[in-house]
Amino acid sequence: MRPPRPVFRIPLLVGGASAAGLLGALLIEGIGPVLAWLGLSLPLVLILWHGARALGRARSG
Repeated sequence: MRPPRPVFRIPLLVGGASAAGLLGALLIEGIGPVLAWLGLSLPLVLILWHGARALGRARSG
């Protein structure tokens, strides 16, 4: 069994990026909306990337 720290590293980073995006949109003028787009689009990009990888494996295998 793997130690819990490496298992939760990436989900915590994605959650932190999402939280930073939300806080950036609420608290920072000017660049705040850019931070929001980057932080909140990261989970969607990861979902699409993993979905495309799974679809590619299903077609080839």
